[in-house]
Amino acid sequence: MELIDTDKTGQQVKVIIRNLVYNEMFVMDKVAEIIGRNPGLKDGEFLFRADSKGFFAAIDNSNVIGTISSINYDDKIAFIGFHYVDEFFSNTGLKEKLFEAALNAAGERSIGLNCREEQAKLYESYGFKPSFNIISFEGISGGINKSIPPNIMSPLILHFDDLYNYYKKISPYERKIFLNYWVNQPMSLLLGKYAEDDDEYKGFGLFKPCRKGFRLSPLIADDSSSAEEILISLVSHYEAGTPYYLDMPETNIEGMRMAERLSLKETGRLIRMYKGSEHEISLNNIYSFTNLEVG
Repeated sequence: MELIDTDKTGQQVKVIIRNLVYNEMFVMDKVAEIIGRNPGLKDGEFLFRADSKGFFAAIDNSNVIGTISSINYDDKIAFIGFHYVDEFFSNTGLKEKLFEAALNAAGERSIGLNCREEQAKLYESYGFKPSFNIISFEGISGGINKSIPPNIMSPLILHFDDLYNYYKKISPYERKIFLNYWVNQPMSLLLGKYAEDDDEYKGFGLFKPCRKGFRLSPLIADDSSSAEEILISLVSHYEAGTPYYLDMPETNIEGMRMAERLSLKETGRLIRMYKGSEHEISLNNIYSFTNLEVG
């Protein structure tokens, strides 16, 4: 898409909105850092697997001045994220034009997104409605502890399909290829909990390295005690003082109680909004989302 826009000085500029390709995904990592998401060291490289045609940038004279993503998981649901415009082009209408490009890419699908409270009014004007809050927490590792329950181990000792089938009980998003790449990130740690009498999953969590510390991306479990065991087992692999982060739906009451028991510090909150029907997510089983920009 090509358009003529104006910057804050009123000068006309030629702006092109186009898809990003694989070797340009570092742009999304930079944007996530700018908007305060504390992204993984190479999130963009792996997020591209979610939808290779879902990432867009507004470009003026080879400079990226805005971004957005519209990830289509199937023919029914989509998720919008990375909505950012350079300050010099704020209040020029570019933010709205990027959003309209993302809506066009999503088509008639039911669309979800996460936003800060001050952004909600813009999205409400396009028909989005708030659904629930996401609370971000920070914890600090107490140091390495080799005492880990015997039924907590790497899920990759079993077939990946078993892990994915458990994940699909919680989430509606069709992203098998993406998840396979995601849980195999370098420098990450993946642990699962199994029922003591068989190989059935009780939950799993991934610690991925970020600009600062590590992030649980995701942590899902049958119950809060399983989630807490997995979390403590993950944290116990890291030196004392290592910060870690998680992003939990506020509606998960047992998860919020877990955060209180572990003395986790709230660092921010977002609003999940939907246009169309809400995505059928088992929120009480989510103790941290996979990624805030792609759902």
